[in-house]
Amino acid sequence: MNPPYPGLKYKIEGGKEFWEGPLSFVARFDSVRVKDTFKICIELSPEPGEFPLVMENGGRIESLLARGKAKRAVDLHVNPNSTICFCPKPEERRRFHGVLDLKRFIQELVIPYFFALHQFEKTEKWIWGQYSHGHLGIMEYYFDHKSDNDTALLQDCLKAMGFASGKVMENKVQLNGHEKCPCGSGLKFKKCHPMALAGLKAIIKDYFNSDQS
Repeated sequence: MNPPYPGLKYKIEGGKEFWEGPLSFVARFDSVRVKDTFKICIELSPEPGEFPLVMENGGRIESLLARGKAKRAVDLHVNPNSTICFCPKPEERRRFHGVLDLKRFIQELVIPYFFALHQFEKTEKWIWGQYSHGHLGIMEYYFDHKSDNDTALLQDCLKAMGFASGKVMENKVQLNGHEKCPCGSGLKFKKCHPMALAGLKAIIKDYFNSDQS
């Protein structure tokens, strides 16, 4: 089996499929040129079209957290299970049209992430403009990309956030932004992540205006 990227090796462990090894790349953005190697593991999904889980297993993310360079893993777009969040789930589906091309996935999402992580190690700043982590990023993505009668995007966002039932949506109708932000900052939602709040309100409104309610 040909590797999707040089240096990665295929293995099966516990009934799961992986590509694992060094990810060496040279990339440039504007005047910034990065040459680096990260140790990564890509766990393939058994579901057709579902995107793989990617982990950095060389200890560099752990080191950033241990040295206090990043306060929380989510600030580096790392999930609680140590997998990396590259972009909002609906963006994954739309960018690749539900078909996984692993080589393209590495080139378009994985390498840019590690490019940014390399720069963060140097500057403690994330080089890309970005959506927030997790559900907040999905809300922001919906606000950015919604259009009239785009029920497919609405369904994608609802599914990605686990808001599949009308009961869940009804419990969120009274949001006014004075609630504490879901990110855990302790600030009011409208002050901390205003774009995410606007996106959530749009999702609620469009849900009840659609035939999904």
